[in-house]
Formats: sequence, C-alpha cells, structure tokens
Amino acid sequence: MLILIISSMSIAGLIVAVVLASRRDERSLRIFLVLLFVLTWFQGLSLLMLTQRFPIALEVHERWASNRSLDSIEKQFRCCGKFGPDDYLLVRGYIPESCFDGGIEDEEHLYRAGCLTKANVKTTILRREMITFGVQASLLVVLTLYYLYVRHLSHRLTSAVQETASFFLQRDPE
Repeated sequence: MLILIISSMSIAGLIVAVVLASRRDERSLRIFLVLLFVLTWFQGLSLLMLTQRFPIALEVHERWASNRSLDSIEKQFRCCGKFGPDDYLLVRGYIPESCFDGGIEDEEHLYRAGCLTKANVKTTILRREMITFGVQASLLVVLTLYYLYVRHLSHRLTSAVQETASFFLQRDPE
C-alpha cells in the first residue's frame, strides 16, 4: 500500500515538474526535483523491501519437490498446496491443517488459491512497480539534465547581458 501511495505522489510530482520545466521556472523546478528525488528514493527502498518479502515461488517449488512441508508458507500467504488444495488430495489423500483459516477444518475456511498462484500475483505486481520505478527514475534524470541546461542558459544569458552593459558603459562618448 505504501508503495502505491509513493508511486502516485511521484507521478503527480513528475507531471508538475514537466509543467514547470516547460515554463522554465528554475527555482520551482529545483524544489520539485529534490522532492521527486526523495520520493523516487523511498519508492526504490520500498521495492527493495518488497522483493525481500515475496521470493516464495522458488521456495514452494523446492519444498514440494522434496516433500517438505509448506505449512509456514501456507499460513503466511493464506494459500494451499502448489496450485490449490487438490494437490494434497491427489498426493496425500488429505488436506493439512495449514490450508485452513484458523485451523478450522471445514470447506468454508479452506484456502482455495495455490501458493504458486499467490506468488505469481505478487511477482506481477512487483514487476509493474519495478517498471514504474524505472520510468520515474529515467524521467527524473531527464528533468534534472533539462534543469541543468536551463540553468546554464540562464547564466549565459545573464553573462551576455552583463558583458553588453559593461561594453556600452565603458565606451567613450565622442
């Protein structure tokens, strides 16, 4: 949830920054670029935490292949078996307690989704967030380069005006 809020704020900030860049408002653009940098940094940290939290697909495959228990994964992610509860019925003939919400073994409390299904949903969300982060970071770099360009032009223009003014002020009146 936090990452979605940060992403939304970053996208809104990018839109404002593009408008400020088109107006060549150097001071406001500088402020927004700092804000966007901080938001993008937080988003990157959130993604890093998210990638550490959902690497379960490989774990599910390994545990299932070696007949090790999926209990802890099933309880944490509220899932059952590799692809669903039928996996257990086919292999073992019964569904373990970890596949039921609160350990209440009835149809109503059974987790229907398989743990790989849950892992794939999380991976898809993570992939989208990483793409969004990459686009935002790229736009931030482009806007920063544009800001530096505008600043350079502003300084050149100021220098040219000062040189012209000093040229006319130093001329000897004849």
